[in-house]
Amino acid sequence: LLWLVDIGLLMRRPVEWDQVLDDARRARIERLCLVGLALAHRVLRAPLPTEVERRLARDASVGRLVAQLAARLRDGRDGQRRRFPLSALDMRLRESLRDRALYVVRAAVTPTEADWNLVPEAMAPFALVARPFRLAHKWCTRDKAPANGI
Repeated sequence: LLWLVDIGLLMRRPVEWDQVLDDARRARIERLCLVGLALAHRVLRAPLPTEVERRLARDASVGRLVAQLAARLRDGRDGQRRRFPLSALDMRLRESLRDRALYVVRAAVTPTEADWNLVPEAMAPFALVARPFRLAHKWCTRDKAPANGI
């Protein structure tokens, strides 16, 4: 929720939103940015800049994603740990099949704090190799998610 408050505060400042969203589009995260801005508007009543409103009109999926995320916040499910690191929501936040595939690969191979904690410091580079195997073991054995994330 803190990141949402930060976004809401930023929305109250003079910002070149067209430039921000153009940069986001080039970085392939425009939908993520629009969802964050629209969610801050919906939940915190942060003012929605005209430039952002125009961009929101171009992506109909943003409204559905915002409604789903707002419901999760309202129901207290925003910080829950998940058994799997990816969800359908995570996939819909990405704009293309390529972005979704890259997200899946990154989630599979990028070590988390839990991964780093499993190996001694001298063997830290092996955390990079161990993560996909740890996730496969976890999913195949149906272990419960560890308390410190996956």
